[in-house]
Amino acid sequence: MIRRLSAVLCGLVLTASAHAQTVDDIVAKHIEALGGAEAIAKVQTIRVTGSMSMGMGDAPVVVEFKRPDKQRTDFFVMGMSGTRAYDGAHGWQVMPFGGNTSAELMPDAEARSMASQLPFLDPLVGAKARGDSLVLLGKAKVDGTEMWRIKLLGPNKRTAVYYLDTETFLLMKEESKRVMRGQEVDAETVFGDYKEIQGLMVPFTRTSSMAGMDRRQVMSCDKVEVNIPIDDARFAVPAGAAPADSSRARRMRGSFVPKSDQKVDSMKVRRP
Repeated sequence: MIRRLSAVLCGLVLTASAHAQTVDDIVAKHIEALGGAEAIAKVQTIRVTGSMSMGMGDAPVVVEFKRPDKQRTDFFVMGMSGTRAYDGAHGWQVMPFGGNTSAELMPDAEARSMASQLPFLDPLVGAKARGDSLVLLGKAKVDGTEMWRIKLLGPNKRTAVYYLDTETFLLMKEESKRVMRGQEVDAETVFGDYKEIQGLMVPFTRTSSMAGMDRRQVMSCDKVEVNIPIDDARFAVPAGAAPADSSRARRMRGSFVPKSDQKVDSMKVRRP
């Protein structure tokens, strides 16, 4: 009887071990769900065209990414255009809503925060190669959907928690910290409405919110283009950009406030 019980217990332990998933296992499934490592590696540029909810209404927006770490966002409101960009080393912006249409550099902390918000294509792809550590926190339910929770610890003290759907292994939510107007605040981004674009699963909605603000920023994609030519000059800091600590730069940083009363079905995953 004792031998039989021991054999049963041993079998249960072996079965549990065989089904235990490590953070590497889950990230590998996540990468496969996105389209696979080979397809992701082929992506050099992405351009997203859509709209973003802002304090002055919905605005057309164009977001561009280029390997390894360049990004640019252009938005258009009331006949004016604004820009936020990162050239791989420095962040800069043009925010005309306070009456000034010249470029200004971002403070270093804000530029680093922008660069860390969305690594090229997906925050978990290539995380360890960038020097990030990943820790599996277990499962949690979000709006009735079971999620894997993975914590990222970056070498620059950046931390974030990512939620992956346990069935699709697609990224559903990010919890992180961002620098806004010189202050570090808790931030959340919810991803939804995934569609396949050239073999890659891409979220067509992103809903962002920050602690202390009752407004949310919702970006909805109309078109996603992959591997189109994008000149490096699109991301370069404009000549004559104002220093980040100038009085003009401080005024400009306080001139733009996003909107947030839209509700998005954040857990919706649509396949073609």
